[in-house]
Amino acid sequence: MKTITQKYRLLPMSRKKKIEDDDAFKQHFECTKAFQIIANEFCRIACQIHLPENAEFRNKKGNVNFTAMNKLVSRFRTKREGLDNLPEFVYMKKTKSGWKVKRLHANRYMNEDGECYAYDILNNCSARQLNYVKDRFISWFTKGKKVNHFYFENFAGLGWQKKFCQRMPVTPAHICDGSSISGDDYKYEINEDNPLKSTLLSFGTIKSPLRLVLHRPFLGKLKTLEVINQDGALYACFTIEVSEDNKTPLMKKKDIKSKVGLDFGIKDHVIDDSGNTYNFPKDKKVEAKISELQVSLSRKKWGSNNYHKLLKRINKLKTAQTRRHDNLIHNFTKSIVDQNDAIAIEDYEVRGIVEKTSSDKSLTNKQKANINKKSLEGGIHSIKTQLEYKSSLYGKHFKKIDPAYTTQDCSSCGYRNTELGLGDREWTCPECGEHHDRDQNASKNVLKASGF
Repeated sequence: MKTITQKYRLLPMSRKKKIEDDDAFKQHFECTKAFQIIANEFCRIACQIHLPENAEFRNKKGNVNFTAMNKLVSRFRTKREGLDNLPEFVYMKKTKSGWKVKRLHANRYMNEDGECYAYDILNNCSARQLNYVKDRFISWFTKGKKVNHFYFENFAGLGWQKKFCQRMPVTPAHICDGSSISGDDYKYEINEDNPLKSTLLSFGTIKSPLRLVLHRPFLGKLKTLEVINQDGALYACFTIEVSEDNKTPLMKKKDIKSKVGLDFGIKDHVIDDSGNTYNFPKDKKVEAKISELQVSLSRKKWGSNNYHKLLKRINKLKTAQTRRHDNLIHNFTKSIVDQNDAIAIEDYEVRGIVEKTSSDKSLTNKQKANINKKSLEGGIHSIKTQLEYKSSLYGKHFKKIDPAYTTQDCSSCGYRNTELGLGDREWTCPECGEHHDRDQNASKNVLKASGF
């Protein structure tokens, strides 16, 4: 079985009410803090797994025993112990100005009266939801990628020593992104007359209903739900199980009356076989404003209130910019699927182009940066993914074609021009005399190779 994720906006039931003032949003924020407390402790133990006091969390090979670590959740919640007598945990983060030290002291969960407030936060969240942190933590811990940050520890008076961490997340906050809860316990109600006014009745321990903006139908069997908070907005991400045998659950394949071949490039993001070009640039005004605010952010004191206010403003601008860019791509892919019964695209890998550009010694660093930025902002991966699932959804034919020699081969007679360079935007076939635009010729070859 194949699983996909569909994302929907969550809004308050009343239009006069802001989502920040809704009870569900406030409870979600409390669950987020509970997630972060557990993530911090998991990260602290994994970082100091070699110490004698952490022997119970080591397996036979000396690595982290996640099952033993997960028992901490019930110890924190039921016995109310373990969080009010913690050792000092120190980690360092490398920045442009040097290494920054952040110490989490033993009383980091204590209020002014000396009471540990973390236990009350954890009890507001179900044990089932908190156990999910372990799965998220393991996924980060076992990626096996080398991290360019180091943890420092005090070894019996020997001073601070550098310890390389091969499989540790950069900071504890990155384990659960500080914004998500998940679980199978949720209820929803679909409004048949207007799906945009459907309702998410409850999820996890949160029983306050929210309006579910069901802008597209569920494409399979619903499994799990994850509610995320992105810049003050709530979204419901459903994990949906789709049968591999039934990739077109709603419509059967249609007869081919119109077809199109698409080629991807750097000068123009998308080129079809008719010579039409499509580009998806990001808003330059918004980019300039973000750059201006980032300069201002660099002058703020790290971690201060003004720092976080400005950071929140930058994140909102980035979110707005991303939404506009995604809207352009969605409108393009929808129009292509609506206008054509068969779609053939070049199986273009942006990563390979970026790696090739970065290793080209004939280009300056500025030229490399400009080319890579132009390649990445086109959203080629999103276009490929959207064309594939939308074609499947609406019963259209779809194929990916190997891009090898699509540029060099003549679309009229098949002659292969091996002398064609990257700078040649147009060329004439020496065999049949046909004049070609480089990218349009490639899109014609893509359509020809598809067999539509």
